[in-house]
Amino acid sequence: MTISIDDVADIGNTTIASFDRLKFSEIAATDEEHHFLPQLIDGENVKYEGGDDIKFDAMVRDSGGARNIGLFDKEQIVVRDIFEQGTVPWRRTVSPYAIDQLEIAVNSADENKIIDMVQGRRAAAFLALSNLIETDGWAKPTSSTDELTPFGLKYWMTKAITGTSAATSTGGFNGGNPDGFTSGAAGISSSSFPTWANWAQAYVAVTKDDLVVKMRTAAHRTNFKSPIKGKYRENTRGADKYVWYMPYTVLRGLETVGEQQNENLGKDIASMDGEAVFRRNPMRAVSKLDDDSDNPIYAVNWSVLYVVLLRGMALAETKMKPVAGMTETVGANIRLVWNTKCVNRRRLTVLSTAADND
Repeated sequence: MTISIDDVADIGNTTIASFDRLKFSEIAATDEEHHFLPQLIDGENVKYEGGDDIKFDAMVRDSGGARNIGLFDKEQIVVRDIFEQGTVPWRRTVSPYAIDQLEIAVNSADENKIIDMVQGRRAAAFLALSNLIETDGWAKPTSSTDELTPFGLKYWMTKAITGTSAATSTGGFNGGNPDGFTSGAAGISSSSFPTWANWAQAYVAVTKDDLVVKMRTAAHRTNFKSPIKGKYRENTRGADKYVWYMPYTVLRGLETVGEQQNENLGKDIASMDGEAVFRRNPMRAVSKLDDDSDNPIYAVNWSVLYVVLLRGMALAETKMKPVAGMTETVGANIRLVWNTKCVNRRRLTVLSTAADND
């Protein structure tokens, strides 16, 4: 039986159509766990938008017109610009896979082999995509000239005090512009608008008197509750809206702190492993942070940080078709046009042992 290249494409597409839609949580990866992708792809942290780029308005000041007046005092109307518009570019991430005509021909007598082969190639492509997004999610572009890399957490959450190269032990809203982006995150400069900055603080040791105290301070200082009802009130529904991410060594130290204050450990000599929480919010070890010598802790409030997907390009899969320049090969592509968006940096915290602004 002769199998044409069109037959190969048809076989591939028919086989793919019989598969259940792959989910990232079902794919094995080199990291112990993928944190960034599941948190942002699932549920309420996803926004679908269109347009040339991603835009949002940040209220950086109040009206300035409130004052106390006496009887018959003349009212004074004050009108000033209260918003700054943030802009985030789209980023395009792809993961292709292919099948050769010869592979189909030699396995044409065994349908199961063809199914396994196509499914394996497709799963590997999803895995590659997931690994790349996990890497990008815990990083940032090197500078504003990088037009390919998505904006990971380190773009929105900086370790350093504005205008310096180190965090301070006293802490404050001094996590300024990301390194390499002089105009600021999303084009809003923390130098011009100090409220557009995350909490940043240095710690020395993973102890209750040092790190835990600073975590408590950061949690309190970033717990803003808007008095305004309506569209300006942030979404706080759902579980795990606040998550503390850190290298495993730091989490291990905090689990030990938890065990030391628990008098009823029972027989489990590692009773806190995987169970430790801070202010009832989960703490998670992230493999991508293990090599960071500053031992950073990223406290992420997922009610103000989202992934934004371009409508029609959210994990879209193309049909298999002949590959240009390869007469015996058909290929498909998994595509994602996306980026991240933060609407309130003051709800985010970075703690580290020796911060540099990256």
